[in-house]
Amino acid sequence: GTRSVVALLQQLGVNMVVEDTGTNDVHGSVMGGWPKVVRPVIGASRSTDYEVADLPPGVAADAKRALTQLVNKARTDSRRGRGRSTAAAVEFGFKAPVSMTLVPVFASVLPRMKMLHVTRDGRDISFSGNQTPITKFYQTFFGSSDEHLPISVRAIRMWDRWNTQLLRWEQKHAADPNFEYHVLHTEDLVSPDLQVKYSAIKGLAEFVGSSYAADEDACCLAASPSKFMGSHSKGVTARTAGNGQSTVRSRYGKWRDAVKNDQSLSNALHTEGANGLRLFGYEPPRGP
Repeated sequence: GTRSVVALLQQLGVNMVVEDTGTNDVHGSVMGGWPKVVRPVIGASRSTDYEVADLPPGVAADAKRALTQLVNKARTDSRRGRGRSTAAAVEFGFKAPVSMTLVPVFASVLPRMKMLHVTRDGRDISFSGNQTPITKFYQTFFGSSDEHLPISVRAIRMWDRWNTQLLRWEQKHAADPNFEYHVLHTEDLVSPDLQVKYSAIKGLAEFVGSSYAADEDACCLAASPSKFMGSHSKGVTARTAGNGQSTVRSRYGKWRDAVKNDQSLSNALHTEGANGLRLFGYEPPRGP
């Protein structure tokens, strides 16, 4: 998942700022945490495809002030840590999945920005052991808690809207010389097809300006075994899960077992997630 993406970025020479070594996240404590900033923005926009100028002025000003604080602290922390980034195209990076809701605000406060849009099959996300985004942000975003729906259906609904709307914003701003984005499927990083894995790593290396963009270096990384980096599911640890590549790959596609005896749940997931599953190549599946 996203923890392994952080580890890969570090291998590629990106100076990644990490506040929580368990999840490799930045929690945004300098601005009072992510919910304090995210909720007013998504409550006003009800979308991740928005322009900062269209937000209520107070909401926009507060969000820009908070993210400026976050970026300044991250930059300071990055200089204390691993030293300068050796990936030529980035100064530093950080992981915070919910920050995807604030990409337009980040783009408005940063002179240059690279957005790594990491995706995972929304059907797997629906059965993740971590559903705190639903409890923290669903009602604010949709205006209703929809508690009559299974949490798995609410999860894929939010996954679909956040990801498809953000992709639309990214595509609209792709010509902006100060903004770049790159879509990375986490499934590709554990693919048994070395060509798929190699292409994913090489594309990411080129995006961050890493010396590993050279064919032979990317190939070496692709050939190295995938490592279990942790799970949100209770009781799943490196000891219980194992660290073999087959074990890591088995963490993907788990949604099939969850719906195999529940056609109505499967139908609901595929209805709510239809756009995202199609746009990101999950249904129908992408080719190798």
